[in-house]
Amino acid sequence: MKEDTVLYSSKNKIARITLNRPHFLNAINREIIWQLGEAMDKARSDDTVSVVVLTGQGDAFCAGADVGLLKELSKASSTEVYRVLRELNRVVKKLVQFPKPLLAAVNGAALGGGCCLALAGDVVIASKKATFGFLFSRFNLVADLGASFVLPRVVGSLRARDLIFSGRIFSATEAEKYGLVSQVVEEESFEKTVMSQAAEMTGWPTEAVAMNKWLLEKAESGCDLETLLELEARTQVALFGSPTTRKKIDEFLERKTATK
Repeated sequence: MKEDTVLYSSKNKIARITLNRPHFLNAINREIIWQLGEAMDKARSDDTVSVVVLTGQGDAFCAGADVGLLKELSKASSTEVYRVLRELNRVVKKLVQFPKPLLAAVNGAALGGGCCLALAGDVVIASKKATFGFLFSRFNLVADLGASFVLPRVVGSLRARDLIFSGRIFSATEAEKYGLVSQVVEEESFEKTVMSQAAEMTGWPTEAVAMNKWLLEKAESGCDLETLLELEARTQVALFGSPTTRKKIDEFLERKTATK
């Protein structure tokens, strides 16, 4: 029987995706890779879901690669290592390019690949007990799962070099100072804060969020200003033709008229 390494539930427009290997600090193995991809596909295609909360079961968010997977890859052929990493990258793209708001609820340690998964969140809320670290260099490996792309854009080149090269573990408060975390919350109020924020995010306009995420990705990829302005104009044209946009503009005009 297949182990449920990722749990999925949905209620009140919020899908909750939980990494579920608590006895292994939710470390990434082959099953988590596969099931996380399936869960993201399910949330994407479900029109009743407006927001996804990604979190971990137990005391950790995700401690990075499973020891067994590390050992296996260290003895595998180059072709097999590349195949596993390509599958993992496919899931990372699903997170980063997810068209709906994604809230990373970092309930505990987010290390190595787990830290990279947290970076995929549009909003990142961390428990005060959470810790972070890009541990790759400790194993003579490069930071992957998109860390080399995302991290310098969030914290700047010098800080990214420090965090990646040193492989040091740092606190949630330090992560907030670097801009990796939106909010740090006391452990006892963590769950309430996460769900309150998620409920608020269900009111974010899905079409505009998806378009904005796409434009921001283009900008962060080095798209020049002229091209970006053209892309903004084209997406704006598409959105002005949306019934949702027209409804929101009409509601705004009605409120303005009512207050005169």
